[in-house]
Amino acid sequence: MPAVQRTFESCHRCVWLMPMLLSIVVSATVTAQTVGPPPSDWTLVSSEGGSFTLNGTRDVRYGANTSWLQKSVSGAAQCTNAFFGRDPLVGVGKQCWAAPAPLAVPPPPSTWRKVAAEGGTFTLSSAQPVRYGFANNWLERTVNGTGSCTNQFFGRDPLAGTGKECWSPAVAANDFHPAGYTLSFSDEFGGTQLDRTQWCTRYVYGGGPRLQLADAECQLNGDGTLDFLNDEQQRYVDTNRSGEIMHVVSGGVLTLRATRTRAGETYAAYEAAMIRSKKTYQPSATTSYYLTTRVKLPNVIGTWPAFWLSGDRRSSGAVEWPPEIDIFEGALNGKDDRAEMLRQGSQTRGGKQTSTGGQVITFAAPDFDRRFDNYIAARSLRGVWLEVGLEWTAQGVCYFVDGYKTMCESYRWVNNAGTATPNAAVLLNLAIGGSWAGRYGIEDAKFPTSLQVDYVRVYRKQ
Repeated sequence: MPAVQRTFESCHRCVWLMPMLLSIVVSATVTAQTVGPPPSDWTLVSSEGGSFTLNGTRDVRYGANTSWLQKSVSGAAQCTNAFFGRDPLVGVGKQCWAAPAPLAVPPPPSTWRKVAAEGGTFTLSSAQPVRYGFANNWLERTVNGTGSCTNQFFGRDPLAGTGKECWSPAVAANDFHPAGYTLSFSDEFGGTQLDRTQWCTRYVYGGGPRLQLADAECQLNGDGTLDFLNDEQQRYVDTNRSGEIMHVVSGGVLTLRATRTRAGETYAAYEAAMIRSKKTYQPSATTSYYLTTRVKLPNVIGTWPAFWLSGDRRSSGAVEWPPEIDIFEGALNGKDDRAEMLRQGSQTRGGKQTSTGGQVITFAAPDFDRRFDNYIAARSLRGVWLEVGLEWTAQGVCYFVDGYKTMCESYRWVNNAGTATPNAAVLLNLAIGGSWAGRYGIEDAKFPTSLQVDYVRVYRKQ
């Protein structure tokens, strides 16, 4: 374009050049794809040579018979070869047809996944419906390729003054993981019981009661028995006091149960389930990981489901903390921490995990609250299937919900002194109560409750 502009400036009397140069300018700026005839619900907006105006951005097809071109159009446009870049059918009169304007629709179904926050972009590999909005106000249009999560792209603002989101159907049986990663570990929870060659069911620390199911791999020097942390009000068990199994595997899903079955105990009145991987991980300068799970969180105030990484023991039995990475924590107290929130973030206590001794965020999506490390969705995240993941390199991590990147931060898997520390185990657990989840009470009437897990997968890239 600069070269064309210079030609006009230096040869402004060369009138014979102008038509040719104008043609070059138009051709260089127009892109359109070859497509089939317009679907039956599209609208004729112009015949060849005419002009038309659209509100918002809509797909338009230009052609005749079976030869058509398509491009996204916003505002005023021309139904011409020049506007669409070429003649799709020489010697035949053509028409322009526009896709339907986005329709007002209900909120996205629970099986859909978020693809962008307002102002962002997304790319779909095939034509799929996309809904844009918030709460109960949504618009829908079909998108094939790249779209914009904006009022202009969807034609109008479905809910003025409020941040909006874009959602599209998830691909069944697939997970999101970045390109270049290969599967290193997975548990799809087939069969009828927890695979205890892969999992322990207590924290790595000592101090709790003897294991109900003895497992030397889960212990060292008597450790591996701790059944709660901090002020949690549950105790992790394999079988509760009513004789019920707490890790239930059925239909390809692991159910981590929580029950109010410690009769006579006013504080620790609950029993629950957790799993801790026997296999451990740590990235290096040449190896990174992507860890992901698909879960359904309980919609019960006082519950605290989590998916996280915590260090294993040294050969001496010593355990160092931090480091810790919380891929998600779903503490639900109904006021400060609500059903549309998930906390995602690492733990630092002035150590050498970061350059400052505190959190160092390098990216945050518009709907991520940096102050409290909360991803805040446009709807409840409880009682629906969610895929939550973490890309983990030697220098930092990025968090994902349904393939949508929520936050990235610098983080090194080292102890507070900055020296090497043991690899991380993967944990999934359902805690109850405490000053976070139980701040405003616990919904005892909704027990028993559970955290459901469809799979746990670890991908590796070298």
